[in-house]
Amino acid sequence: MIKNILVLIFSFCLTACFSQNDIKENSDEFINSQIESKIPDLKSLVESNVMNPFTKKLYSDFAIDTFRIGYYFRNKNRKVPVNYKQQVDLVKHVTSRYEKIINKYYQLLKTKSTETQKKALIKSQNAWEIFKKEESLWILTRLRDDWFDYNYYLDYCNIMKQRMIILFDCYIDFEEHGNY
Repeated sequence: MIKNILVLIFSFCLTACFSQNDIKENSDEFINSQIESKIPDLKSLVESNVMNPFTKKLYSDFAIDTFRIGYYFRNKNRKVPVNYKQQVDLVKHVTSRYEKIINKYYQLLKTKSTETQKKALIKSQNAWEIFKKEESLWILTRLRDDWFDYNYYLDYCNIMKQRMIILFDCYIDFEEHGNY
């Protein structure tokens, strides 16, 4: 089910991104206003495809959170001058936004967990934080002050994105079945 929702989100994102012929603005305000104008349609689309009435809001919240990041990234990415340092900064910004969502679902899971589950979750999150730090340090050793830097940071961003999806899946499983 989550894969279907993600496909819907990403196809909606692509449609929304490429439906504009000529975007003249590069400001965050303009992009954010575009994002907010598309949220009601996205929410309706996601909620119409979720069978469980108790998780419709959870799926639409997740879709909105990830849509905001994806839409922002694609629009900024298309407009950033061909300067890898600006591209790297953009990816770092997007990565930090994924990390906020990771923390959101981690905190939600902690509040819903039994003591045993909470201990395992905290242990997992601590291991995740160590991995994240070590991965970041390793990437820093690979940097060459050229376009490869962008690729390394983009790969790191995708790792954050996967962690976010895992925590969301666990949270949804808990909400639908009472455990994870």
